[in-house]
Amino acid sequence: MRAATIILIAALFVGCAQLREDEPQMPGIVLTDAEARALAKIRFDLDALDANGLQGPADGKRALHYELCLPSDPNVVRTVLALDPTLVLHPGARGRVGCGEDELLGLGSTHQPDHRAVLARLAALPEVREIREAFFE
Repeated sequence: MRAATIILIAALFVGCAQLREDEPQMPGIVLTDAEARALAKIRFDLDALDANGLQGPADGKRALHYELCLPSDPNVVRTVLALDPTLVLHPGARGRVGCGEDELLGLGSTHQPDHRAVLARLAALPEVREIREAFFE
């Protein structure tokens, strides 16, 4: 059943924007509470990205980088790294997402095949609280 939920969430990302509590859900599609919670973990607008995971004007496209926190459990780390090959872990860093001392900051990029499905799978993991856009300043 967990695989079916992940597949459904990934399919929903293909044609939908980020789910917000103050906006109605997609007409005709009813999400389970678990699916809605997973979608809500992504805190940036996926519709701003093109099919290649890039955003911006045609002459200045760039990838969107994102961050998330993970428990430092080796099993969780293996799972997440298998889902997202762009993810780089930064032990001891908090990031804007606010990782705790017992967590690892993960930074990933949308410039990868099936970026929406990757994000949906990450968001569906119970260990991932939220996924936020990363800003390098």
